[in-house]
Amino acid sequence: ITLNILERDKALALLEDDDDKDAFLNAVVANWGDDVLDDAEPPQPLAFTPENLRKLAQTPYVFTAIVDCYFGEALGAKAKRKN
Repeated sequence: ITLNILERDKALALLEDDDDKDAFLNAVVANWGDDVLDDAEPPQPLAFTPENLRKLAQTPYVFTAIVDCYFGEALGAKAKRKN
């Protein structure tokens, strides 16, 4: 997954809006690769669209994994800028 790193306050504000988690996802997830597959037989690469992102994030633990990844990368990017 390719992520957009936002200003910390903006990312937190988007995440805190319990009614619109899609806003956070759409702001931070820029794309994904061909390793994200659909559920067809045989599996095919899943096109990156806002609808597919929303559906994917409804899979158990996927939204949490994206949030963890995002803040891990955001904190890493901040640390790199300081060095």
